[in-house]
Amino acid sequence: MVRGNVNRPRWRCPFGQVDRRTQATYPWSVAYAIVGYVNAVPAWMRSLPMPARWVVIGASIAGVAGGIVGLIVGLFVHAPTAPFAAVEVGFPAMLTGGIVGLVAGLIMTTIRRVRRDTARQGATPR
Repeated sequence: MVRGNVNRPRWRCPFGQVDRRTQATYPWSVAYAIVGYVNAVPAWMRSLPMPARWVVIGASIAGVAGGIVGLIVGLFVHAPTAPFAAVEVGFPAMLTGGIVGLVAGLIMTTIRRVRRDTARQGATPR
């Protein structure tokens, strides 16, 4: 005898396969789940409008670079507080990268619209 809704999908662990008897997660399934999430990032980025895509790219690149620089500076100045220096330098760098990415994305969107409109009018785009 079947109980419950037959069409309802079974519960899945977000980290992969779980042994129902021991409740242990198989180690390789965790790696497969992480790879699955990483492979979903490009599709998510393509779904964003161009200015938002440039904001994400600019903020992430500048934030990582600022965090690394802050960590290195913090290690040379006072090693126990190096993680705080990484955040102290990385966060403003991330905000600056996001603003620069927004401006670059708006410029690219404007350039594409101008080219599209001139092509519709029959003029040769430069």
